[in-house]
Amino acid sequence: MIVQGSWFIGDNVLSGGDESVKVITFPDIKGGKADSSAVIYGLGNGVLHISKRAWEDPKKRNWCLRLLKDFTSKGTVQKFKQDSGFISGIYLEETTKDIALVKQGNVLINNAIERIGPVDSFIDRNIWENIIVKQMPNIFKGTVSKEQVFKWVNFEKKVQMIQQGGTND
Repeated sequence: MIVQGSWFIGDNVLSGGDESVKVITFPDIKGGKADSSAVIYGLGNGVLHISKRAWEDPKKRNWCLRLLKDFTSKGTVQKFKQDSGFISGIYLEETTKDIALVKQGNVLINNAIERIGPVDSFIDRNIWENIIVKQMPNIFKGTVSKEQVFKWVNFEKKVQMIQQGGTND
């Protein structure tokens, strides 16, 4: 068993058509707040961004826009979908519905009573990467409590608010 996300598919590791792999919801927390059919769904890490510095430079902006258009073209998205089972917000004719991982993903999404946004869509990226991700191994080892990590997260939120001219109430 291996727990991975869609980034693990492709690159000669696993193909979108591999029928030996089962796609499941994870984690399925018995007695948890979410229904056991709940899936994490929506835009998260897969969102493309253009930096402010690149946007303000006409030459860089042009190259960034060309790359963005290429990444979001139907041909590129079709390739991602066929090779990895990638689920996209870009409409494609259902030519890939027979790809094993796409089929399994569609079943999970269509049967989900609840769809939960990816964690990085509602937690500040810096807090996610610099506190939560870095402390996750320590939580598992038992050297730091999850309550302590969330105290650090709340402290960082207050610091950010003060830096942006808010209050720390």
